[in-house]
Formats: sequence, C-alpha cells, structure tokens
Amino acid sequence: EYSLTQLSRVYPSAIRIDSSNFNPATFWACGCQMAAVNYQTNDIALQYHNAMFVQTPGYRLKPEPLRKRFYDPCSEKPVEPVRVKIRVISAQNVPVF
Repeated sequence: EYSLTQLSRVYPSAIRIDSSNFNPATFWACGCQMAAVNYQTNDIALQYHNAMFVQTPGYRLKPEPLRKRFYDPCSEKPVEPVRVKIRVISAQNVPVF
C-alpha cells in the first residue's frame, strides 16, 4: 500500500568496494518505482535492467496486481510457465563449457 502514494528508490550501498549490482527485479516485484544500478559493471543485473526498459520511453507501468490497493502476493493464482525456444545466431564472450 505504501507504493500507491509514495515513491520508492533503491540503490547499491555506498560503502561497497566494488561496482557490483543487485538484482532490480526483486525490488520491482515489491512495488519499488526506481532501482539505481551501476553502469560501470556490465553484469546480468545491468542487462536485466536495460532489457526492462528497451523500446519504452524510459518508464513502465507497474503490473495490474501491484496497482491494487490491497495486493496480497499469496492470494494470486500461480503463473503458468511458458516454454520458449531460442535460436542463437551469433554470440560473443560466451564461456564454452
């Protein structure tokens, strides 16, 4: 209910000694409106952050359940998994196992 009337911003701790990022999806799922990430580290969290806003004017509307006044994540029915088939045409810097 807090995020219906207030803005929330999360950011990496200022006392860190590296430029690592946290996973912004965790905070987006809780209703946080702004998640700051470090652009000097091109890790999976930064890539996820960039993918969230590609082809948008810089913002996204929260999912409908998060815009409800009385949202209870435990009461929502589970989301059915989706099977996705991906064909990689080209890849760079991919570790070979």
